[in-house]
Amino acid sequence: MTDMPTWVGLDRGLVEEPDVADPLRAFHQEFVCTEPDTIYFDGNSPGRLPAASAGFLSRVVVDGWGTGLVRSWETWIDWSRRLGDRLAARTLGAEPGEVVIADSTSVNLYKLAAAALDARPGRRTMLVDTEDFPTNRYILQGLADQRRQRLVTLRSDPEDGLALDVLCAALTEDVALVVFVVDLLSHEHLSSATPRVT
Repeated sequence: MTDMPTWVGLDRGLVEEPDVADPLRAFHQEFVCTEPDTIYFDGNSPGRLPAASAGFLSRVVVDGWGTGLVRSWETWIDWSRRLGDRLAARTLGAEPGEVVIADSTSVNLYKLAAAALDARPGRRTMLVDTEDFPTNRYILQGLADQRRQRLVTLRSDPEDGLALDVLCAALTEDVALVVFVVDLLSHEHLSSATPRVT
Protein backbone atom coordinates (compact mmCIF):
# COMPACT_ATOMS: atom_id res chain seq x y z
CA MET A 1 0.00 0.00 0.00
CA THR A 2 1.41 3.39 -0.95
CA ASP A 3 1.36 6.45 1.26
CA MET A 4 -1.61 8.77 0.85
CA PRO A 5 -1.08 11.89 -1.24
CA THR A 6 -0.36 14.90 0.94
CA TRP A 7 -3.34 16.82 -0.51
CA VAL A 8 -5.75 14.40 1.18
CA GLY A 9 -4.81 15.87 4.55
CA LEU A 10 -4.53 12.51 6.34
CA ASP A 11 -1.55 10.50 7.35
CA ARG A 12 -1.37 6.72 7.20
CA GLY A 13 -1.41 6.33 10.99
CA LEU A 14 -4.71 8.16 11.29
CA VAL A 15 -6.28 5.77 8.80
CA GLU A 16 -4.75 2.61 10.31
CA GLU A 17 -5.67 3.43 13.93
CA PRO A 18 -9.36 2.40 13.65
CA ASP A 19 -8.33 -0.83 11.90
CA VAL A 20 -6.01 -1.79 14.74
CA ALA A 21 -8.70 -1.03 17.35
CA ASP A 22 -11.51 -2.74 15.41
CA PRO A 23 -13.06 -5.51 17.59
CA LEU A 24 -13.87 -7.49 14.42
CA ARG A 25 -10.24 -7.48 13.26
CA ALA A 26 -9.67 -11.07 14.41
CA PHE A 27 -12.29 -12.32 11.96
CA HIS A 28 -9.90 -11.46 9.13
CA GLN A 29 -7.90 -14.58 10.04
CA GLU A 30 -10.95 -16.78 9.44
CA PHE A 31 -10.85 -16.17 5.68
CA VAL A 32 -8.44 -17.24 2.95
CA CYS A 33 -6.62 -14.05 2.01
CA THR A 34 -3.87 -14.63 -0.54
CA GLU A 35 -3.73 -10.95 -1.55
CA PRO A 36 -3.78 -8.93 1.68
CA ASP A 37 -3.53 -5.57 -0.10
CA THR A 38 -6.64 -6.23 -2.19
CA ILE A 39 -9.81 -4.52 -1.03
CA TYR A 40 -12.60 -6.81 -2.21
CA PHE A 41 -16.03 -5.28 -2.91
CA ASP A 42 -17.73 -7.48 -5.50
CA GLY A 43 -21.49 -7.62 -5.00
CA ASN A 44 -21.88 -10.62 -7.33
CA SER A 45 -19.43 -12.79 -5.42
CA PRO A 46 -19.93 -14.91 -2.32
CA GLY A 47 -16.90 -13.07 -0.93
CA ARG A 48 -13.65 -14.41 0.40
CA LEU A 49 -13.54 -18.13 1.15
CA PRO A 50 -14.02 -18.86 4.86
CA ALA A 51 -10.98 -20.90 5.92
CA ALA A 52 -13.16 -23.56 7.57
CA SER A 53 -15.18 -24.18 4.40
CA ALA A 54 -12.65 -26.39 2.61
CA GLY A 55 -12.41 -28.80 5.55
CA PHE A 56 -16.16 -28.81 6.08
CA LEU A 57 -16.87 -29.52 2.41
CA SER A 58 -14.28 -32.27 2.44
CA ARG A 59 -16.01 -33.92 5.41
CA VAL A 60 -19.40 -33.63 3.70
CA VAL A 61 -18.03 -35.29 0.57
CA VAL A 62 -15.89 -37.98 2.24
CA ASP A 63 -18.15 -38.81 5.19
CA GLY A 64 -21.55 -37.93 3.81
CA TRP A 65 -21.21 -39.09 0.26
CA GLY A 66 -18.29 -41.50 0.52
CA THR A 67 -19.34 -43.30 3.68
CA GLY A 68 -23.03 -42.53 4.09
CA LEU A 69 -23.98 -42.84 0.44
CA VAL A 70 -27.70 -42.27 -0.08
CA ARG A 71 -28.36 -42.62 3.66
CA SER A 72 -26.58 -39.33 4.39
CA TRP A 73 -29.50 -37.23 3.16
CA GLU A 74 -30.99 -37.49 6.66
CA THR A 75 -28.18 -35.25 7.95
CA TRP A 76 -28.55 -32.45 5.39
CA ILE A 77 -32.15 -32.55 4.16
CA ASP A 78 -33.29 -29.89 6.64
CA TRP A 79 -30.16 -27.69 6.54
CA SER A 80 -32.03 -24.92 4.73
CA ARG A 81 -34.38 -24.51 7.69
CA ARG A 82 -31.82 -25.17 10.46
CA LEU A 83 -29.31 -22.72 9.00
CA GLY A 84 -32.11 -20.27 8.29
CA ASP A 85 -33.14 -20.39 11.95
CA ARG A 86 -29.55 -19.73 13.05
CA LEU A 87 -29.23 -16.80 10.66
CA ALA A 88 -32.63 -15.49 11.78
CA ALA A 89 -31.80 -15.58 15.48
CA ARG A 90 -28.21 -14.36 15.37
CA THR A 91 -28.23 -11.85 12.54
CA LEU A 92 -31.68 -10.83 11.32
CA GLY A 93 -33.77 -10.72 14.47
CA ALA A 94 -36.38 -12.97 12.84
CA GLU A 95 -38.33 -15.80 14.41
CA PRO A 96 -37.65 -19.53 13.83
CA GLY A 97 -39.21 -20.71 10.59
CA GLU A 98 -39.16 -17.26 8.96
CA VAL A 99 -35.84 -17.63 7.10
CA VAL A 100 -34.56 -20.41 4.88
CA ILE A 101 -31.25 -20.75 3.08
CA ALA A 102 -31.92 -21.65 -0.52
CA ASP A 103 -30.54 -21.55 -4.03
CA SER A 104 -29.56 -18.25 -5.59
CA THR A 105 -32.26 -15.79 -6.60
CA SER A 106 -31.65 -16.68 -10.24
CA VAL A 107 -32.04 -20.42 -9.69
CA ASN A 108 -35.20 -19.86 -7.65
CA LEU A 109 -36.63 -17.56 -10.33
CA TYR A 110 -35.99 -20.25 -12.95
CA LYS A 111 -37.72 -22.92 -10.85
CA LEU A 112 -40.65 -20.66 -10.00
CA ALA A 113 -41.09 -19.44 -13.59
CA ALA A 114 -40.92 -23.00 -14.96
CA ALA A 115 -43.54 -24.14 -12.43
CA ALA A 116 -45.80 -21.18 -13.30
CA LEU A 117 -45.54 -21.98 -17.01
CA ASP A 118 -46.28 -25.65 -16.33
CA ALA A 119 -49.39 -24.59 -14.39
CA ARG A 120 -50.74 -22.77 -17.48
CA PRO A 121 -49.80 -25.03 -20.39
CA GLY A 122 -52.19 -23.40 -22.87
CA ARG A 123 -50.77 -19.92 -22.40
CA ARG A 124 -47.77 -18.88 -24.52
CA THR A 125 -46.74 -15.40 -23.30
CA MET A 126 -44.51 -14.10 -20.52
CA LEU A 127 -44.27 -10.42 -19.56
CA VAL A 128 -41.13 -8.84 -18.11
CA ASP A 129 -40.19 -5.33 -17.06
CA THR A 130 -37.34 -3.57 -18.94
CA GLU A 131 -35.91 -2.45 -15.60
CA ASP A 132 -35.73 -5.98 -14.21
CA PHE A 133 -32.28 -7.34 -13.45
CA PRO A 134 -30.62 -8.51 -16.71
CA THR A 135 -30.06 -12.03 -15.40
CA ASN A 136 -33.80 -12.36 -14.75
CA ARG A 137 -34.54 -11.38 -18.34
CA TYR A 138 -31.94 -13.87 -19.66
CA ILE A 139 -33.55 -16.66 -17.62
CA LEU A 140 -37.00 -15.84 -18.93
CA GLN A 141 -35.72 -15.57 -22.51
CA GLY A 142 -34.11 -18.99 -22.13
CA LEU A 143 -37.39 -20.46 -20.91
CA ALA A 144 -39.26 -18.80 -23.77
CA ASP A 145 -36.80 -20.18 -26.33
CA GLN A 146 -36.82 -23.64 -24.77
CA ARG A 147 -40.62 -23.82 -24.74
CA ARG A 148 -41.21 -21.90 -27.98
CA GLN A 149 -43.07 -19.21 -26.09
CA ARG A 150 -43.10 -15.45 -26.39
CA LEU A 151 -41.36 -13.06 -24.00
CA VAL A 152 -42.78 -9.54 -24.15
CA THR A 153 -40.71 -6.77 -22.61
CA LEU A 154 -42.76 -3.94 -21.11
CA ARG A 155 -41.09 -0.54 -21.10
CA SER A 156 -40.92 0.97 -17.66
CA ASP A 157 -39.57 4.14 -16.11
CA PRO A 158 -36.28 3.77 -14.18
CA GLU A 159 -37.64 6.03 -11.43
CA ASP A 160 -41.34 5.15 -11.26
CA GLY A 161 -41.24 1.54 -12.41
CA LEU A 162 -43.86 -0.18 -14.54
CA ALA A 163 -46.95 1.94 -15.15
CA LEU A 164 -50.18 0.22 -14.20
CA ASP A 165 -51.85 1.07 -17.52
CA VAL A 166 -48.96 -0.51 -19.43
CA LEU A 167 -49.27 -3.70 -17.39
CA CYS A 168 -53.06 -3.85 -17.73
CA ALA A 169 -52.91 -3.32 -21.50
CA ALA A 170 -50.50 -6.27 -21.85
CA LEU A 171 -52.54 -8.70 -19.74
CA THR A 172 -54.37 -11.03 -22.10
CA GLU A 173 -55.75 -14.55 -21.83
CA ASP A 174 -52.47 -15.78 -23.35
CA VAL A 175 -50.27 -14.49 -20.49
CA ALA A 176 -48.88 -17.30 -18.33
CA LEU A 177 -46.40 -15.31 -16.24
CA VAL A 178 -45.66 -11.70 -15.28
CA VAL A 179 -42.29 -10.74 -13.77
CA PHE A 180 -41.61 -7.12 -12.87
CA VAL A 181 -39.65 -5.04 -10.39
CA VAL A 182 -41.53 -3.92 -7.29
CA ASP A 183 -40.15 -1.18 -5.09
CA LEU A 184 -41.10 -2.59 -1.71
CA LEU A 185 -41.28 0.92 -0.27
CA SER A 186 -43.88 2.14 -2.77
CA HIS A 187 -45.92 -0.84 -3.94
CA GLU A 188 -49.19 0.09 -2.23
CA HIS A 189 -50.78 1.43 -5.42
CA LEU A 190 -50.44 -1.96 -7.09
CA SER A 191 -52.29 -4.02 -4.50
CA SER A 192 -55.66 -2.30 -4.85
CA ALA A 193 -55.55 -1.28 -8.51
CA THR A 194 -54.07 -4.30 -10.26
CA PRO A 195 -56.68 -6.59 -11.81
CA ARG A 196 -56.71 -10.18 -10.60
CA VAL A 197 -54.79 -12.44 -12.96
CA THR A 198 -55.67 -16.13 -12.95
